Amino acid sequence: SNLSVKRGIMQLGPPAEEAVPAELEQLHSKGVFKPIRKEKREIKTIRSHLFLKVNRDGIVKGRMVADGSNQERSMSTSVSSPTVSSEAVFITAAVEAHEMRHVVTVDIEGAYLHAAMANDVFMDIEPEIAAILIKMHPKVYQRFLQMDGRLTVKLEKALYGCIESALLFYEHLSSTLKAMGFEPNPYDICVFNKMINGKQCTLTVHVDDLKISSQSREAIQEVINDLKKTYKNVSINEGKILDYLGMEFDYSVPGQVKISMKAMVEQVLQDYDDVTHRAAATTPATFNLFQV
Repeated sequence: SNLSVKRGIMQLGPPAEEAVPAELEQLHSKGVFKPIRKEKREIKTIRSHLFLKVNRDGIVKGRMVADGSNQERSMSTSVSSPTVSSEAVFITAAVEAHEMRHVVTVDIEGAYLHAAMANDVFMDIEPEIAAILIKMHPKVYQRFLQMDGRLTVKLEKALYGCIESALLFYEHLSSTLKAMGFEPNPYDICVFNKMINGKQCTLTVHVDDLKISSQSREAIQEVINDLKKTYKNVSINEGKILDYLGMEFDYSVPGQVKISMKAMVEQVLQDYDDVTHRAAATTPATFNLFQV
């Protein structure tokens, strides 16, 4: 689960303290936002939050998100991003098993941050986080510090939490894949195909989670290399058992794939067990409260 910075540092210690500036440095170095003087401008701002989370590999990661709930929504323009359908996920998995393809999953680090914002969005950074940012880069941010300790920034890149961010990244990724020679499936535009050295290579997209498959491992590596040219930090997971979209895809038996959600079910049961074993809440109500 996500933890606030204060709670995360209390529970996780030094790894959490290091994760916060690491996330802020990523945002700064990628030019995600630039500071502005709010006092001189009548602008509407949205809030920001920075959360800490322990990944499955045990690494503590920080993530700054925008609170897009206060963004203006157009009745005529949709900002929803397409995502691969469940049917397409299962059909491609069946094809992968039948053709005994090599399969890898790909995670693009800071995926949304590669897409430029299409509209002006202004965001407030809370005093606690603003102080850390100013300490890291005083020449850039110090003179924009407000009397209440906040910083106001204009978003240059699609930050997580903004209502249009997922769509902007899909458009960026779709353009990148098309430039690489992939064609979107006419029935599901989150499934892309390309013939490489006589072998079909299939790529499914769910926001920033990708799955690539082909009978040719060399074809997959060619795609990965091309993705790294644009997105730089790309994590690859490969093997007979893969995690994708919270599901476990088991290709251990040739010609078969077994799909389960064991890990997620176990987590739900664990969370439920934690709740049910808490001390009962006291109440001033008498025992016959619901007796009529």
